[in-house]
Amino acid sequence: MQKNKKNRKLKKWLLILLSPILLLLALLLLFLIWVWLYPEPKGPDLEFPKKENYTQINDSLRKWKDNWYIKSASGHHILYVKGSPEEMGQAQGILSQDLIKEQEIAFTEEIQRMIPSTSYLSFLKYIVKIINKDLEKNVLPIYQKEIKAISEYADPQFNWIGSNYARLLNYHSAHDIGHALQNLMLVGCTSFATWDEKSENGHLLVGRNFDFYVGDAFAENKIVLIAEPDSGYAYSSITWGGFIGVVSGINEKGLSVTINAAPSEIPKAAATPVSLVAREVLQFATNIEEAYAIIEKRKMFVSESFLIASAEDGFAVTIEKTPTETKLYRSNNSDYITCTNHYQTEELSIKNPATVLEDASFYRSKKTNYLIQENAKISIYDIAEILRDFSGLNSEKLGLGNEKAINQFIAHHSIIFDNKETSFWLSTYPWQMGKFMHYNLIELLSKSWMDFSDISFNKSIAASDKIEWESFKNFILFKEKQNLWQHKKWSIKNIEEVVAFIKLNPDYFYTWELAGDMALSINDLKSATNYYTIALEKNIANNSEKERIEKKIKKIDKDK
Repeated sequence: MQKNKKNRKLKKWLLILLSPILLLLALLLLFLIWVWLYPEPKGPDLEFPKKENYTQINDSLRKWKDNWYIKSASGHHILYVKGSPEEMGQAQGILSQDLIKEQEIAFTEEIQRMIPSTSYLSFLKYIVKIINKDLEKNVLPIYQKEIKAISEYADPQFNWIGSNYARLLNYHSAHDIGHALQNLMLVGCTSFATWDEKSENGHLLVGRNFDFYVGDAFAENKIVLIAEPDSGYAYSSITWGGFIGVVSGINEKGLSVTINAAPSEIPKAAATPVSLVAREVLQFATNIEEAYAIIEKRKMFVSESFLIASAEDGFAVTIEKTPTETKLYRSNNSDYITCTNHYQTEELSIKNPATVLEDASFYRSKKTNYLIQENAKISIYDIAEILRDFSGLNSEKLGLGNEKAINQFIAHHSIIFDNKETSFWLSTYPWQMGKFMHYNLIELLSKSWMDFSDISFNKSIAASDKIEWESFKNFILFKEKQNLWQHKKWSIKNIEEVVAFIKLNPDYFYTWELAGDMALSINDLKSATNYYTIALEKNIANNSEKERIEKKIKKIDKDK
């Protein structure tokens, strides 16, 4: 009897202790059910005529109403659109529907490679849905309409991710989520500007590598978008199929915008995607003051540095934006500024990660400053050389592909602006080592599809002679082998194959880490440990990567 009484008391106390936990679990279950049932955004209602298609003029030229598309000899896709948000969106959808499909294939294949588990991928899909459930509320109606119009021409084969509109809307926050999850190392950009005495012609010049990496295929179809919206200013931006945001662009007033990721936490809820804030700046600002006002009033869920260069002002600044603060940074140097992936304003620099002095962002910043200072005056050709530079500080060996290098050989695009002339030079394959093709926004706006082929490319910047170097050719082979290995299309049969792989890029720490992984795949624990140890002796980009390699060594020791 006494024992039963004690058992009842114990059960009572257990129930009291477990009740909050059970309640939390019940609430979590209800929340997950709610998220699962939460309706996808449907977008605004649009008045469309019947679904239309373009007129094919020749192999590379398409036309629809006053809008046109041409595949340039450089490999760039040139797309001109004009009118209301609905009209511009419909024109993009009609003229570039094949590019939208190819971009989705490249994007989804790379995500599936990075996250091979279908169950975990499904889980992440719902996490993104939770984060982005209020995304549409934070997107201007004009941009909702443009995205909705494009989505009418997206491919429904990707509906396992979401409806056409929901997918394209969510893709606009991919940059934000990508750099918030910095451990995925999707972004690590470099940009800078020179003007007055530092520029060869006194013009305001900007150089920028957009290192947003979701596989090499994602960067293959760069679109030079020329847009004449019915409100705001005409502009050009470098984009891809289905994407109306801006990551690099210039408007007819000579104001350019580029974006660089800054230290961020994993977002808890959606706000305005960075690229759409940059789009608003490009479309509606003529100077730095107006750009600042737009950036300040928008709520963002990650942190970003906007490099704003204004022909009207004659100089460039960075505007550092966090979810709670907006700060303007003017360089201590009178005629140039650099921007990588850490804060520079006095107020926000205290929020830089403790490791910033050792990590890749600060290293690239120092290297960029050094190369600018090394030149008495900077020309567009000097900017191209800086953007192509893959060497370390003080003759340090980095290996090709290191995030500490200005040129990491992952750039979606590399671009140079002359803001006074509204000109830009855009990179071609391989990465930024090929030609930089010249375009002028005012000239592009004056061209029609009929005479575009006459546009002059005689101001283009020649390809780098370094593509003929043996080390570069070996690096191309290295990338091919790396991709085959990571896509599970190459199985290691013996350690000699690993040794041959190492010789292709021996100064890069990641080469040795991959070699360790390869040795593990054939159960050669001794070689794997040796390769991981050598990797730790190389110039490692970030502390997180060092910790990752150390964990692999510890796991081998534990499993022995």
